[in-house]
Amino acid sequence: MRFAYSPLSIAVLTALSTSSFAEESNYQESILKEATVKFSTIIIEAQQANEVGKTVYSKEDLESTPNSSKNITDFLKVNPNVQFSQSQLAAGSQGETKPAEISINGAQTFQNNFIVNGVSNNLLINPANSNTNTFQDIGTGAQAMAVNTDLLCELEVLDSNVSAAYGQFTGGVVNAKTCAPQTEIGKIHGSINYDYTESDWARYNSISPLEESKFEEPTDDYQKEYTKQGLSTNIYGKLSND
Repeated sequence: MRFAYSPLSIAVLTALSTSSFAEESNYQESILKEATVKFSTIIIEAQQANEVGKTVYSKEDLESTPNSSKNITDFLKVNPNVQFSQSQLAAGSQGETKPAEISINGAQTFQNNFIVNGVSNNLLINPANSNTNTFQDIGTGAQAMAVNTDLLCELEVLDSNVSAAYGQFTGGVVNAKTCAPQTEIGKIHGSINYDYTESDWARYNSISPLEESKFEEPTDDYQKEYTKQGLSTNIYGKLSND
């Protein structure tokens, strides 16, 4: 049997189907709204792990550590992996202004690699002759020039597990980096530092009467009375962003 639908019945069916579809859509939207979950933002900060054989000193470390000579090797007395000779640590040599000679891993003093801003600071002309007691010879050393630590913002010491990027050493690597300008282009900033020390501020403990007698007449090896002072001025500026 076939039924004939009138226009009125078709309109009613269409209205019912549209209404049911709208209710189903609203129901699905309500479910989606209820299922929406908002998570809090998670911030993860990673800290660089300490590398074996690598010690990095910041500008704060360089400024807060006593260093009467204001050079790199004298600062490294705080590093247990750096060795100094007995003459460098003797009370009679505290008036010396030349950078101290150091040994890393038992190597000779001239078998370390000193770097400043990626440029070698090694002295290649007779670096083993640091004796200044003779008139014929000029005392040299392992470093080509004494770098004032006031200029540095980072000092890195590599005594083991050294990267293949470095070379020309048997003992270790001392890598120094100077400070970069932090101001805007066209502006300058700087600092002035004054340092002073003298023998009256030191107390000597003699091991024997012979050791004490050597202080009666100061020589190059025994500096009984000394005064060390220094003035350094640093000016930084940025000419361009390149």
